[in-house]
This record gives sequence, structure tokens and C-alpha cells, in this order.
Amino acid sequence: MKCYACNGSGYYDHNGSPKCGSCGGTGKRAAKKSSNPRQEVLFLSDWYKPGMVMKARNVPLKEEPDGLWTLFREKNPSNPPKLPIVPVARINAWPEDYIHDWNWRRGELIYSSRCADGPVWILLEYKS
Repeated sequence: MKCYACNGSGYYDHNGSPKCGSCGGTGKRAAKKSSNPRQEVLFLSDWYKPGMVMKARNVPLKEEPDGLWTLFREKNPSNPPKLPIVPVARINAWPEDYIHDWNWRRGELIYSSRCADGPVWILLEYKS
């Protein structure tokens, strides 16, 4: 089955952008993994608009995540989502692209989103 995030193209968009962060550039949905990745949720409440896109203030993180999802159904800051979460594109989460939407530099998470414009829960996934 084709990837929901890139619609099977394997790329973020049609302008020669980086490979899709959800499928790794294959254009196909990944098979279910035999072991779940380690997960963590963060609530991003501090936002600003430096240009056309909303950005969250940088958040200190000890290690670089392997993946990041915006959890668009979860809104209450005092009620964190229960882990583990099975993120499904367009159903309960949106896969964010590494470099384009998020990055990790010098111990800080840098996050902007095209699907969130204010306080939001995000899911961080770690392979190890």
C-alpha cells in the first residue's frame, strides 16, 4: 500500500525536496515492526510566527529522536496521551519530516509544523 504522507511519491513534494520522512523514500507504508520503538510525548505550548509558518520554541532534549509525529486529536495539556501510541497518518497523527519540519541540534528540538498552529502534543520515537 502506498504511503499516506507522500501519496506514494517517496518525496516531501514534487519540487525535488528531501525523501519522505514517513516512508524513508520508498513510497510504501512500512510493514508493522516486530518491536515497538521507545516513545515519549511532549506538549508544545510556546509558539511564535517568524514568517509564514508557526514555530514552537526550542525544547531541550537529551537525545535525537528517530521520528516525530504531531498528535492532532490530543489537545488537553493536563492529560497526556497514554503510551504506547500507534500513530496512523491522517487518522490520529501526522508524520513530520526530518529537516523540513523538525531537527535536533546541540541538545535542542527545533519544531515547526504545517498542520499545527498552536499548542499541541507531539510523539517522539526512538529506535533504541
